[in-house]
Amino acid sequence: MKRDLYYKLINTHKVELSLITIMKILRLNFFFFILISVVLTGCKTKEIEVQLNLSKDNIHFNVSGGTENMDITTSRKWDITNVPAWLTLSPSTGSGKQTVAMTSSANTSSTARTATLKITDGKTSKEIIVSQDGVSQTAFLSQTTLTANPSGQVAAVTIKNGTVGLKYEIPTAASSWISILSTDATTISFNVKFNNSKVSRTAQVKFTQGTNTGTLQITQEPFQSTIANLKWLSLALTRPAAWYSTNEAKEVAENILIYQRTAGGWPKNIEMHWILTDTQKDSVTALKANHDAIFDNGATTTEMQFMGKMYNAVKDERYRAAVSKAIDFIIMAQYGSAYKGEGGWPQYYPLKGYAYYDRITFNDNAITNLLRVLRLVYQKSEVFSQIVNDEVATKAKNCFDRGVKCILNCQVKENGVKTFWAAQHDENTLDPAVGRPHELPSYSGMEGSDILKFLMEIENPSQEIKDAVVAAVAWLEKVKVPNKKVEDIVSGGVIVDRQIVNSTGNDLWGRFMQIGGDVGPRVYSKLLNSYLTNNSYKQNVSSSYDASKTWKFIYGIYDNTRPECMYRYLYVYEDAPFVNSLPVSLDAERRKSYQYVGNWPQNTIKTLYPAWKTKNGL
Repeated sequence: MKRDLYYKLINTHKVELSLITIMKILRLNFFFFILISVVLTGCKTKEIEVQLNLSKDNIHFNVSGGTENMDITTSRKWDITNVPAWLTLSPSTGSGKQTVAMTSSANTSSTARTATLKITDGKTSKEIIVSQDGVSQTAFLSQTTLTANPSGQVAAVTIKNGTVGLKYEIPTAASSWISILSTDATTISFNVKFNNSKVSRTAQVKFTQGTNTGTLQITQEPFQSTIANLKWLSLALTRPAAWYSTNEAKEVAENILIYQRTAGGWPKNIEMHWILTDTQKDSVTALKANHDAIFDNGATTTEMQFMGKMYNAVKDERYRAAVSKAIDFIIMAQYGSAYKGEGGWPQYYPLKGYAYYDRITFNDNAITNLLRVLRLVYQKSEVFSQIVNDEVATKAKNCFDRGVKCILNCQVKENGVKTFWAAQHDENTLDPAVGRPHELPSYSGMEGSDILKFLMEIENPSQEIKDAVVAAVAWLEKVKVPNKKVEDIVSGGVIVDRQIVNSTGNDLWGRFMQIGGDVGPRVYSKLLNSYLTNNSYKQNVSSSYDASKTWKFIYGIYDNTRPECMYRYLYVYEDAPFVNSLPVSLDAERRKSYQYVGNWPQNTIKTLYPAWKTKNGL
């Protein structure tokens, strides 16, 4: 009995003990759980935020309306505002990434409509433009779209109810290339300019008449030139007559107008026909006051003839004025009686005060080109017939005659015997003069040949002209190298070298040939005592003149990479078997880039000269 009671008490206490223990364990676990939660909460990685992003930035509906979808991506709640009455969204608010269906009702108005919706997620906002066409406007305007010719065009829109009360609005950004020309009873005409922007462009011209509104959308692609790959000097005067009336030709003429310097001439070595953007035109216009108008390389004479052709085709008074200004410029630039070289022209005008630029310049046929143009002027030839009056023609003839006189006076006399011409002559002494560093005083086979040809073109020549021609031909016969010609060495369609080869019946002359007689020592002595300061140059100039090599071909090397021998005159062409070789000679690079020898006078002597003699009774 006692033992049963004892075990009962013990078991009861065991239960109580177990409950107490369990309670303690639970309490401990609870605190441990709280602790772990705190630790885990503190260590939890911050959730990555997704930035607001839209799958589209614009949606367009046709006049009938419809539904278009747009995806919104963000990690926050978002909503859409600025929703117009004609547009419904599903949904218009949400959270996270969702697709929004935009449904537009039909547009019963003739006016297109646009709305800018704003999407905000509490941190960032973005916009989407929604637009819709209006009802067809053909009942109001004859057309609603125009694809304009890239070269520009004049177009017209017909207004159904007439143009009374009609208003129009050209976007400011398009006012530089779209303009209204005229309005009559039923149509409005406008001009779309030549697209020189090099990019496609679009504009919407809005029309309003009472309750009617309409839009004409004009699209124009950039102009693609048909002559961009040609050279200006070869194309300017050789296009078919009809071309000079085209918009492309007019655009080129605009270039010529802005390239013309304030003095009246043009700079050289510019591809005048390359299309200029408006920004480029502004840059060129800013150079108008530059003193770089020149007669070299066909400059000025080419541009004024081009503008003469343009005026014949398109009676734009600006073209006529440009030609007249150029004629005045040529007359003004001619040397006057204060110079022994009266009647000649410098390379540049106004004068630069620097020897090479101020010399009487036959180089690159500058003066003969001027005289040929002056002849077209005073004869009122077709290219200038509608521009030149009698007074200008008389001035041009006087200028021409004085130019011919200068040529005759510049013909070099060695010990009193007439010979030939140099590329440059001193305007004060008429002696042959130095040009660029590799062009020391010398006879010029190329330029002199064109002078000879020009003199033979003169109708009813004076005895002085006849004597000059006969003497020049006689001298050319003395100095020629017979049965030789220059041959281009071509590889892959490119000239890589030039060689002198045997060629029966062909004769060769030098671009530069040494002057002799009493002229050579005088000219070189003056050159050495003038402006030369570079000792290496002086030494080479001094050693380059050799009386024993009178009339021999000479070749100048101008090499900036070897300043110690920058200037050197040589009497050998590496491939010329008719002269003695020297240790140093011209390399292929210089032979191919500069025409040191050629047969320039050959046709003149063999064909033109005999006919000229017969014509003039010689």
